[in-house]
Order: sequence, then structure tokens, then C-alpha cells
Amino acid sequence: MKSTGFPKITTDKRLNEEDFKIFGDVFLQLPLPMVVVGTDEKIAFINHAYAMYLKEEQKNMVGRPITDFVPNSRVPFVLKSKQAEIFNYHRYVGGTLDGEETIVHLIPIMDGKNNITGCFGMLLFQNIDDLMELTIKNKTLRDELEFYKKELKYLQNTKYTLDNILGNSIAVKGMKEEIIRFAPGNSTILIHGESGSGKELVAHSIHNASKRSMYPFLRLNCAAIPENLFESEFFGYEAGAFRGGKGRQKG
Repeated sequence: MKSTGFPKITTDKRLNEEDFKIFGDVFLQLPLPMVVVGTDEKIAFINHAYAMYLKEEQKNMVGRPITDFVPNSRVPFVLKSKQAEIFNYHRYVGGTLDGEETIVHLIPIMDGKNNITGCFGMLLFQNIDDLMELTIKNKTLRDELEFYKKELKYLQNTKYTLDNILGNSIAVKGMKEEIIRFAPGNSTILIHGESGSGKELVAHSIHNASKRSMYPFLRLNCAAIPENLFESEFFGYEAGAFRGGKGRQKG
């Protein structure tokens, strides 16, 4: 068999060379610290990133107990329980990293008969401060997302209903009756009135009284659209309908 460049595993025969070819091809070049430990609790494979993190020589670590380098390692517990420890907080006690804090994955390696053949470990964060920084960035992004979601909801939704139209005059009552009458239909409704008379309030009320009340309320600032483009922008045009209109555009 062609050499894979990995130390031959002698601590646990069930972790064979082919297993480590897969581990090596996938994990050797990754910057995340990774280790594989046999059922005898000895290191079968460790990548360069983890060896550097532990301030040890990679070649001197293979075949030695994981507890020689991480005295309070949780690997022996995972090997016995066969239960993974995901995103687990770990504080090193003793060794070269005494007092350091990190976040780790410890995953049991099982064969086809549900027998444990080893344990795979990976450090997600080499320093707890990295996790805190990522948490702060994530919270900032979540806050920004929530803000924009609220803004979008405001733009798409209505906030007024018929209950917000106050007054007992004949004109107000008549307008409410017309809203109730026409809102369920599909006809276009023109609302006109002086500035500040409550056209937006009426538009919201019509939408909320319609069959489309659960769908977005779309606002268009018609005053911002040039008069000569109004028809083409809203209703579309065919190719060649006017100078520059090279393609067909839907409204």
C-alpha cells in the first residue's frame, strides 16, 4: 500500500491506515486543531495546528496518552460513554496550557457494529475571547437584521383601521360605509382630498377591510415618478413604442 505520510498506528489496530488516510487528506491542511485518540487513550493522529497549540512537537506526541499533554482531557470519558460532547467548554488544568479556556468538540468514532474505535477531537476556539468576539459580532448582526425586518414590516403593512377614523358626522359615517362596501371588491379606488385630510388613513382602512389584508400593503410615491414615464413604468411597453424602447418591458 502506498505510504500516506502518517505514523503507522500500533496503539489500536482497529484504527487502520486507511482510516488515517481519510483523516489526513481532509484534516491535515486545516488550521483548526484536531486530534484522534485510540481506545487505549493514546494519540493516534494529531495535526500540526493542535501540536503547535499545545507547544509540542507533532512527531513526539503520537503513541503517547492524551493526558500527558491535556491532564484533564475529557477524551477518556467520551471513549467510555460513547456519547459526543459538542461545543463543550474546557479549561485546561496542568500542562503547557494551564488556565487556558477553549471550546471543543469530542466525537466518538464507531464502526459498523457500533463498537467504539476511537475519539475525534477538534478545537473550535483556541481562546474563549475569540468566542466572545464572535458572539458580540453575531449579536450586532442579529440586532441589525431585526431592525431592518421591522422597517420592512412597517413599509409593507398598514397601521390604521376603520376604528382610527374618528367622527360621528354624516360625512364620516358615509365614508366608512363606502369603505366597508368597496373594500372587499377588486375595483380600483381613487382617494382624493386636501393635504392632511387623512387619505393615508383611508387607504390603510380599505386594505385592512379587504380580502388582501394579510398580504403586503405596497406604497408608491407617484409624485417622484416623472409624468412622461408614469404610463410605461406602471403598465409596461412593447419594443419600439418610443425612442430608446428596445425591448419589451412588463409593468
